[in-house]
Amino acid sequence: MHSNRISSIAATIALSACLFVPASPRAIGLYTDYMSYFSPIDTARTSLLFRQTELQRDEGRAAILSAELLFRNRSRMLFRLQLPFPTVPTDGDFLYDLGDGAVRAEVRVFGDTLDASGLFLIGDVRLPMGKKEFQPISYGSLDGGGGLELRGKTTFFRLRLASTFTLVGDRVKTGPFIHDNFTTVALSIETEFVGGASLSFSGFGLLFRGGGKREIYVLSIRQALSRGIEALVSGALEAGTDEERVFNSQVALAIRYTFPSPPTDEK
Repeated sequence: MHSNRISSIAATIALSACLFVPASPRAIGLYTDYMSYFSPIDTARTSLLFRQTELQRDEGRAAILSAELLFRNRSRMLFRLQLPFPTVPTDGDFLYDLGDGAVRAEVRVFGDTLDASGLFLIGDVRLPMGKKEFQPISYGSLDGGGGLELRGKTTFFRLRLASTFTLVGDRVKTGPFIHDNFTTVALSIETEFVGGASLSFSGFGLLFRGGGKREIYVLSIRQALSRGIEALVSGALEAGTDEERVFNSQVALAIRYTFPSPPTDEK
C-alpha cells in the first residue's frame, strides 16, 4: 500500500514539473538548487551525490548536472561542496560549462547527536565560477551569507525552519535582470514510511532588498535502494509574477552514496 502511494506521488511530481507558464524574459535573483537546500539528517561522515535537473524556463528548457560532496569533520560540524554543470540552449546551439559552485557549513549549537532536532548555524557562499552568459542560472558573482535553522520532530514528522540573509557581490538593481541582497525563509515537513522511503514538502520565500520577491515549492521522495545508496526524485514549481520567476518548473533525479565510516565522536 505504501509502495502504491509513493508511486502515485512520484507521478504527480513528474506531471507538475512538466507545466509551462508563459512569462516575460525577466528574473529577480539567480537560480539556486533549492531541492537540496536542506542537508540530509543522518550521521554519515562522507557522502557523494549526483543530480540531473531539467528546468522549464521562459527561454526554453535547460539542464544541470551537479555533484555534491558532504563531509563531517566533527559530529557538530557539516560541510557541503556543490559543483554544477549547466547546459543552456542558444540560437541553434547549446552553451555548456561549469556553473557557480556553492559551499555550505553547518554547526549544531545545541540538540541531539543525530541532528534530528536542535538549533544550527548556517553559512553559505556562492562561488563565482560560472559565466555571465548563463544568467540567471549562473552569473559569476561571489555571494555569501548566514543564518539559523531550527529542527524538531514528532512521532510522524520532521519539521525544519530556516532563515538566512545573503549579500551579493555583483549587484544589479535595475534592468531586465536584478541581482540584489535578499533574505530567505524556508520551511520543510518530512514523514517516513516503511521500507526506507520518505516524503518531504518544502517552501521557500525570497525577499529582496529592492522590494522584489520569489516563491518556490518543492516536493521530494527519497528511497533507500541498498546499504549506503539512496535515490531522490524531486519536483519544484516557482510561483510569483512573470517578472519575478527564474524558472517555471523543474524535475530532478539524484543518487546519493554514503561511504562506510565509523560513527562520529561527540566533541
